Amino acid sequence: MKHRSLSPKISLADLDRRVEKALPAIALVGLTIALVATLYPFQFSGTPDFSIEKLSDFFFRPSNPRDRIGNLLMLFPFGFGLSGWLMGKSSGKLTAIIVTIIASLGFSFVVESFQMFLPQRYPTFIDVLTNTLSGCLGCWGYDRWKAIVAYYSTTGDNRPPSYFSLLKWVACFIAYFLLWVGISLGFQGVTQPDNWNPNFPLAIGNEVGGGRPWQGTVSELTIGDRGLREAEIARIFEGTPTATVLGDSLVASYALTGEDGNRDRAGLSPELSPDGTWLVTAEPTKAMSRRIRIRSQFTASATVATADLTQTGPARIISISGDINRRNLTLGQSEDSLVVRLRTPMTGRNGTEPDITVPGLFADTEPHHLVVSFDGSVLQVWVDGADSSYALDLKSGLVLYHLLQWLPKATAIDLRRWVYYSIAFVPLGIWLGSIPLRLRQWKLYLAAVAGGIVLPALLLEGLLAWEAGRSMRSDNLALSLVLMSLSLLLFKGGQMGLRSAIVSHSPSKSMPSEV
Repeated sequence: MKHRSLSPKISLADLDRRVEKALPAIALVGLTIALVATLYPFQFSGTPDFSIEKLSDFFFRPSNPRDRIGNLLMLFPFGFGLSGWLMGKSSGKLTAIIVTIIASLGFSFVVESFQMFLPQRYPTFIDVLTNTLSGCLGCWGYDRWKAIVAYYSTTGDNRPPSYFSLLKWVACFIAYFLLWVGISLGFQGVTQPDNWNPNFPLAIGNEVGGGRPWQGTVSELTIGDRGLREAEIARIFEGTPTATVLGDSLVASYALTGEDGNRDRAGLSPELSPDGTWLVTAEPTKAMSRRIRIRSQFTASATVATADLTQTGPARIISISGDINRRNLTLGQSEDSLVVRLRTPMTGRNGTEPDITVPGLFADTEPHHLVVSFDGSVLQVWVDGADSSYALDLKSGLVLYHLLQWLPKATAIDLRRWVYYSIAFVPLGIWLGSIPLRLRQWKLYLAAVAGGIVLPALLLEGLLAWEAGRSMRSDNLALSLVLMSLSLLLFKGGQMGLRSAIVSHSPSKSMPSEV
């Protein structure tokens, strides 16, 4: 029986030639799409308002998650067309990559700058970064397109072996990991309270200037410039005064009861003075704020009791702030929840992007001993005992918030950590699983897989621990190893199952097979 082979309407080589001719048009269409998407309806007005705070907002203000997804695709056609056109002009791959990166960065910066003249838009550094990355992805897409064309345009031993090169897989693996490490480390510094304003006073029971009154009582307010370890927290709840535990790290200690209750027993912060039903220092708490800003750590301890379970605002219990929109630190009540607002470059001047909520603290009107401690990485809140704590890892939590616009909740700390490490290590596991397993190179394959699983987990955790000034956490290491191993095994198993299914349903040898 004679079999007929039907030729496709267009071959891969013909399609490649058409793509090559259309490269300049693809690049221009990509630029047009980007201009319309970012500047429409082109209603420019006024002049931009430049200031240090505006510049800070540009670098640290989070962008809309839908914008980030769109930005990752927006300059892909431009990067694809420009890099392809340059390579076609014999510019060389490296030159084409460099020019595409510079062109994408420059175009994105110009477009984002024009958004300063649009009242309904605002530029962000994340948008510039994702637009530039989009152009790089377009360059990578063109390179992969040419590799696919070269691979499937030849048969047998003539196929270019470099397309499925183990070294290329390893290089891409390392590049992704280093990119994630760079992103993670880049965001660590902006979670530190090193931008505290030393000119803010301390207020008890209201916001500075009024407007957020709180009904309740506060006693034994103690503040230090370092985070506390679990053993020290246990000593506090066993009866040791917080000031004694803090030692030389003490920056303020107010009894808030008795004849000298409004005087700082540490002698470093100004005295509190009555202002109606609340208290405020007449002078800024400069020494306190400067020491906390330098150390990027703090501990605040107080005994609080609310007189109204329905207070919102949040109503200010303790606040180091300038007004209702600017603060260094605030502990407030919103119904039954404690709200912690901590100023960092990422959370903003008001500490609300995001603020941290601890639910259930004000479920009754009884006094509760509250300890809030930040060690440079994890913000923890203890209530009435060392065993009752809420923890928020600002390193992973705020990175996710800034990248994904996901508002962290204190009760979701484990879920947040899982998602953070999943973003880092699941793609790496899948990438390791995609490395072709060839029997002749099985030793090299096993070495690459073993090193690819263990080394990234150790390196990332070690760098984050070093940056935060803490020891490496075994649970983070275990989570990283498990995520990479599972994703590798699942992907490799699915890949082998799919290949088996394709082979079992493939046509007989007498049937021609064409791509």
